[in-house]
Amino acid sequence: MEEGTQAEIPPQEFGLVVGEPARFRFFASSVRRDDHAGTMIEDVTGNEELEEVAPIETTLPAQQGNEGKISAG
Repeated sequence: MEEGTQAEIPPQEFGLVVGEPARFRFFASSVRRDDHAGTMIEDVTGNEELEEVAPIETTLPAQQGNEGKISAG
């Protein structure tokens, strides 16, 4: 994709613990032309075709009494 363009990402379901930090990793490649935005890659270890870009880190606040519970998103 060219910088500044947009793409729809297919919905993904995942779980995380509210009130705890969550980190989402993202990768880019100038040679993997057949991958689409949002493609899930199982193992990136040692893959020289991928470059890790800045992650997004966030903590979803827990409502009082719900700390440490798993939330599906």
